[in-house]
Amino acid sequence: MSNHLKNLETHARESLKPALEGQLSQSEQIDLYKRFLKVEEHRILQFHHAGAGGLEVAHARAALIDTVLRAIHEASINANKGQALPIALVATGGYGRGTLNPRSDIDLLFLLPRASTKLPPPLQEFIQNLLYLLWDVGFKVGHACRSINECIEQARADQENKTALMDARLIAGDSELYGQFQEKFSKECIHKGQAAFFDLRRQDLRTRHTKYSRTVFLQEPNVKESCGGMRDYQNIQWVALVKRGSRNLKDLVEAKLLTTTAWHELEQGYDFLHRVRNELHYHAEKSTDQLTLQLQGVVATAFNYPQKSILRKTEAFMRD
Repeated sequence: MSNHLKNLETHARESLKPALEGQLSQSEQIDLYKRFLKVEEHRILQFHHAGAGGLEVAHARAALIDTVLRAIHEASINANKGQALPIALVATGGYGRGTLNPRSDIDLLFLLPRASTKLPPPLQEFIQNLLYLLWDVGFKVGHACRSINECIEQARADQENKTALMDARLIAGDSELYGQFQEKFSKECIHKGQAAFFDLRRQDLRTRHTKYSRTVFLQEPNVKESCGGMRDYQNIQWVALVKRGSRNLKDLVEAKLLTTTAWHELEQGYDFLHRVRNELHYHAEKSTDQLTLQLQGVVATAFNYPQKSILRKTEAFMRD
């Protein structure tokens, strides 16, 4: 798949050239992006069916959306006579982590140079056109339009906003503006209020684990929220980022806070959960995280468990 990702930008430039050069109407642009995405999404699906890792597929989908958004951004600059707009297009949440499962929403932040209530018409038009294009192409997009100060205010007021912004990643646009955001966010929201943040992370952990009976042995677990699910891994990343300045869990091995074996088990488990979630999304054709009894058999069969009966396949899969 690595070769595919290397060639993705080249494929995009060739396939989307008419849109980049402003040769198409709005409806023609939508058709072009739909065709491009259909081909590339099918390639990623084939990688999944061939046994690609869960994170590998999720990274490929995030890279694909990055490519499309950069193309749309470039087309808007070309339409504006080469004049770049003072705005940064930022991925947040799971998309910000560079992991996008097949039917997950795209979370975008339009980072602005001034308060969102004082947007000049060109910026309003750019944001509106990009969102309409994404919706028309078929994406579910969660978005926010905020200045740096508004981002800080929202992060202080709501922990979900804070963790989403901790995973922020620049896709396209004003890199200087994004750098200013990173610097201020780090100062105001990561270095300050650490004790309160850790208390809230512990509270989140307790609340979720209580909801799911404080056990991994559930008849129908939720791959994202249940005990030992994806959210637990992400909690470790957030705490590590605030406490030690890095979300890479390998750094915890070097700091002797994790053994190498434990680190490998965490990484393998997180990758496996992504692979399960990818299969759930592909099969259901929508975002779903609940591993129901019926879907357990579907996933076990799709993953080619060797046991002869569907019951034995499912048992082996659920043990994993």
